Amino acid sequence: MTPVIAATAAFIEDKFKAEGSGHDWPHIWRVWQVTRTLAQEHEGPGLNQEVAELAALLHDIADWKFHGGDYEAGPRAACAWLASQQVPEATIARVEQIIREVSFKGLGLQRR
Repeated sequence: MTPVIAATAAFIEDKFKAEGSGHDWPHIWRVWQVTRTLAQEHEGPGLNQEVAELAALLHDIADWKFHGGDYEAGPRAACAWLASQQVPEATIARVEQIIREVSFKGLGLQRR
């Protein structure tokens, strides 16, 4: 585990340990563990283990449903955290993109 992943996990665990909406630390931890497993099993060109783990850890950092429908709240919060950790811009941009696309809202699907 890289230092930035360890720091991010500690930050998110502290931030979400008392969350009661279902978007709590145990949920985020499970998403992170599944992501780690899948990334390890499917190594290949274009897969960046650190990006995958950071996106999993940060995917609910500021969920739009709890921020007045602001779809950019999560990507902004993730960017701010990663920048504070001196993460390279390319990594930050990729993590932001994943957070934007991680749920059904990111698929561009509309209810009929």
